[in-house]
Amino acid sequence: PFPAGYRYDYCNPDVLLHRLTVRDGLITTPEGLSFRLLWLRDCPRLLPETLEQMLALVKQGAVLVGDRPQGLATLSGGSRAEKRFRTAVEALWGKTSDAPGARRIGKGRVLSGMSLGDALSRLGLRPDVEGDGVLWTHRQTPEADWYFVASPAAQGFSGTLRFRAAGAVEVWDPM
Repeated sequence: PFPAGYRYDYCNPDVLLHRLTVRDGLITTPEGLSFRLLWLRDCPRLLPETLEQMLALVKQGAVLVGDRPQGLATLSGGSRAEKRFRTAVEALWGKTSDAPGARRIGKGRVLSGMSLGDALSRLGLRPDVEGDGVLWTHRQTPEADWYFVASPAAQGFSGTLRFRAAGAVEVWDPM
């Protein structure tokens, strides 16, 4: 269900807990990668420490898109883990489980009860690349946006592509 024209990366619990920070509203890694939002895809069960870290990132300015988890992903910790889980869930999604929409928490937001495409639209995030038939990746430097574009090996490309960037355009042929 990932919308066309956008890119994503996976984040395991270790990265979430120990390597992500928020800078200028972007979720960042120590290597300088940045992401506009954290998407919880089909996560009905989570650990309390995962939720607490998500809450900390949202308070610092991150955007979290996803639905309220329904239960703990562990049996360890007993009632203390259950209390931490419920506290973090209520802080992120509110006390009622049927309240879709957007919530502002600290400097960030939580969007729930909608598809990722609807959330991206609501946030005003246009696709990075519009157009079909190519493989692409996007890198940024302080001076430029770099789009690496290639047609699949068995076929060429004919069509129009639109990029979420402004300024002078250069086309470089690697051959």
